Amino acid sequence: MPTYAQMREVPPLGVSNDAEYGTGKTAAIPDDIKRLLDPGQSTDPDPGPIQLLWVYDPVENVVHIAHNEGRHPAYRITHKDHHPEITHESALRGFAFKIKGGWRIVDRASKEIDDPYIVRAVVSALEGKPNSQPEDHPRYHGLPHA
Repeated sequence: MPTYAQMREVPPLGVSNDAEYGTGKTAAIPDDIKRLLDPGQSTDPDPGPIQLLWVYDPVENVVHIAHNEGRHPAYRITHKDHHPEITHESALRGFAFKIKGGWRIVDRASKEIDDPYIVRAVVSALEGKPNSQPEDHPRYHGLPHA
């Protein structure tokens, strides 16, 4: 039975014997893709929770953040439990996931958030800037914000 190294030197069906198959002379992977795929770049786990729950309150113009990291499974927080007093019809609830280089912010149905203002508000709350005064949400009709 041939070894793995010997099997790598055999060209697959449809490839001629004079091809440079198995010699390592294949097309180079672009550096930006290699950085994303290279697990050897950093093996340290990201600090903190990976999945967070968020709620945007349009009345107070505030984003509330919670997570279940280190919490007993019987006491896990769901969107039903996370700030149930926010009942405005324009309130948004969703998840934020830590990814390499930033955050993936989605709603409860795992759909991307289309409103860039909401995305900026959630990201600023996730990055630890919840005490900063949020900018006014652009209103397209109605009275000006008092």
